[in-house]
Amino acid sequence: MLPSPRHFHSRPHERVGRQAQAPRGIALSLNDLFRRDHVSEPTAGVDLDTPLDRAPLAFLDVETTGLNAWAGHRICEIAIVRCVGKRETERLVSLVNPMRRIPADAQAVNCISDQMVAGAPPFASIAGQVARMLRGAVVVAHNAPFDLSFISREFGLVGLPAPTGPSFDTLVLARRESPGVGHSLGAVARRLHVRVPAHRALADVLTTREVFWRLVEPKLPREATIADALKLQGWRGLAGARLAADGDSAAVDSDVEALVRALRAGERLVVVYRSTDGRMTRRTIDPMVVVDQGEERVVVAYCHLRRAERTFTVSRIVSWAAASDDQSTGRPTGAD
Repeated sequence: MLPSPRHFHSRPHERVGRQAQAPRGIALSLNDLFRRDHVSEPTAGVDLDTPLDRAPLAFLDVETTGLNAWAGHRICEIAIVRCVGKRETERLVSLVNPMRRIPADAQAVNCISDQMVAGAPPFASIAGQVARMLRGAVVVAHNAPFDLSFISREFGLVGLPAPTGPSFDTLVLARRESPGVGHSLGAVARRLHVRVPAHRALADVLTTREVFWRLVEPKLPREATIADALKLQGWRGLAGARLAADGDSAAVDSDVEALVRALRAGERLVVVYRSTDGRMTRRTIDPMVVVDQGEERVVVAYCHLRRAERTFTVSRIVSWAAASDDQSTGRPTGAD
């Protein structure tokens, strides 16, 4: 039996929960994880013609027990800062009882232990607050599909519909502005001269907010709208594409783990790629997103060989590895 939730208020509009002890953990294994598109879904009441300086924005970050929401990993901390343009109107910060143990590798990244979440609310207890904070807003996050996949999964577990509407992804914006360099949140922040605090949900949200404005403001006129800003992160030739996957973890190739890790950490990959005529080439790429385009799953990435943004069909990636390892890892054939 998990203890009752305990909250305390640290300032107006900020709620911080301490969190709950977790049951037995499961092994860290990944599938895809992404299930939404930035522009093509219903806009959930957001008027894309709203001037960006008056836009309802929800800056979001989640810390999790692992990398894949569809393989049983859960949120263990969440932060949302709601703004109208640059003016903050409300914030929610809470540790979350993930109802399972936090693996050591996850603790090493997010610095959240089982003891820290021992008195925190489960997500079901704050789901209504989270839904209210996101409703009618454009979500802004660094690697937004990752955070939104966990929100969608947690909402599904309590019977709430997944959030829909447009979102800004500072990872994509940063890759498009400066291809070929590191794109973790910390790396982007340092490049933009934004102070980087300790890695926790609220700290990451505040960093993301500052990074977002520094990435978009110089490129837009004063009267720019939400729609104008969304165009800055659009992917050429991918109209109708949807972020993978559909949530069926059993049906998804677990080798997507390397791509997911690269996306989450802003890492560079070395891939061996088979072209349509059968030729093999070794490419160094900076993955931006994994999407489903028709019947194919593709990776949108900056290709260092071509010095441009390219799409790579996942089924034609013969092997891959982190560039720092410089050793490609084979993958099964026929995995799409």
